[in-house]
Amino acid sequence: MESSTSEWTWKPPDFRIETQPSLEFAAPFMSLENDVAPVNFMRFAKWSVGIMSTVQHLDTPKIEPSTPGSHSLEIVNRFTQAAAVLEGVWYPGSTSANAASYCFLASVRDCPVKLLDAASGRLRASYRIIDHRERFIAPHSIAFDPTMTKVYCGCEDFVEIFDFQRPGDGQRFPTISTKKSKDGLKGIISALAFCPDYSGLHATGTYATTASAIALFDSSSPPGAPVMFLEGLQQGGVTQLQFNPTQPQVLFAASRRSAIIQSWDIRYPSTPIEPVIIRSSDVQGTNQRLRFDVDLGGHTLMAGNEAGEISCFPISSNSTGSPLKFQGHQDAIGSISLHPIRPLAVTVSGSRSFDEPPTLPTSSSDSDSTSDSSDSDVEGARSAPTQTRDASIKLWNFGGRQGALDHSQGAQELPS
Repeated sequence: MESSTSEWTWKPPDFRIETQPSLEFAAPFMSLENDVAPVNFMRFAKWSVGIMSTVQHLDTPKIEPSTPGSHSLEIVNRFTQAAAVLEGVWYPGSTSANAASYCFLASVRDCPVKLLDAASGRLRASYRIIDHRERFIAPHSIAFDPTMTKVYCGCEDFVEIFDFQRPGDGQRFPTISTKKSKDGLKGIISALAFCPDYSGLHATGTYATTASAIALFDSSSPPGAPVMFLEGLQQGGVTQLQFNPTQPQVLFAASRRSAIIQSWDIRYPSTPIEPVIIRSSDVQGTNQRLRFDVDLGGHTLMAGNEAGEISCFPISSNSTGSPLKFQGHQDAIGSISLHPIRPLAVTVSGSRSFDEPPTLPTSSSDSDSTSDSSDSDVEGARSAPTQTRDASIKLWNFGGRQGALDHSQGAQELPS
């Protein structure tokens, strides 16, 4: 009986970062999209239990659930949206084995928040956020609370909270008292994260470039009143917040154009923990949102940077290994997502780049015409077509020699 019990004991996946992982699958975005638009790329990818979704950026926004095979990713559905997809989250524990839970929320520009069936793309429900001009607002961040009954949506200067089982209108809680107020969180609420200890504590971040752009709120406290602010944020413009799954007092934060990922022990909000460095200061930063991830066991943090490098850091208190860095893509890595039950990671890359206009030699005789042509030069530079250097998706195996399909790294088979 004892052996039977130990056989079914769940263990988190073991991401081995002592050596470089093996590449299980790689495909350029063009082969997935099957068109000739060079400006499109995937904004991010997120795992559910056995399912991954990618969101395309720019002209033809789509959401594409995929399933991992032994050495490939197979697109099972493709859902075209009316406008750009800003954010998307799976319903917690979503799996194709349970049709009721097989769904996700999507934030589509100028549309209500959509609850979509991942099998058919059918609209199950919509959650409306309307501004003072009676226009739909698409949130820049979405998060389920730990009880999976509330949906939090981050917009400019407020958070909209919905009862997940009652679509329609939600409750609006401003993060500032007035537009001219210097208190609270100003700007677009760009990141939301709930503490995994079910305490109701959640972190909220804003794009505002201030040192106090991250605040902690308690769902049991008066709406809009922060419990505390985290101090010491560098760079500003928060792009992602995430708690450590096994150390709920530790919060990680990424910022725009920042070379580091910062962390705090929220018991000491005025003193950040030593940050992890994800890129060299010589590499130019980007305003693009680059997402990191922490494995479910709380042992490893992985992040990509603008140069296409993937960095892996041991973050648990008993870790003795050293960080690993390797070249994963040839362009900015917009997202890295770690599988919840297997030592697999999926990365997507791509960014908008502009061709430099050729510079022509000038002489003194051209000085009079310089000012006349400057406006046309600027106009031409603005209309220059954008390109992507490496718009691709890759699947990495961090399981060592045992391979990605070794079921001892996860406690169960993936649902078909």
